[in-house]
Amino acid sequence: MKQLTLIRHAQAIDKSENIDDHDRLLTPKGIKQSKELPKILKKLDIKPQYLMSSTAVRCIETAKKLCDKFDLILHTDESLYFQ
Repeated sequence: MKQLTLIRHAQAIDKSENIDDHDRLLTPKGIKQSKELPKILKKLDIKPQYLMSSTAVRCIETAKKLCDKFDLILHTDESLYFQ
């Protein structure tokens, strides 16, 4: 049976007037969270076969960790970014 799993990006820097929302990076805590995410999914017996992300930098940073651990290609879609 196919399964859809939705994952929110890891913790990102706060919104600021100096940086566009789309370009916000992960915080050090968010980087740590994104490194832990594949381990959590494995414990839950979730094995992604396809990964799609919005084009927001924080989402791509999070998704890349999953791609690395599950040997996936990252697919991005600008329409998934909701400001």
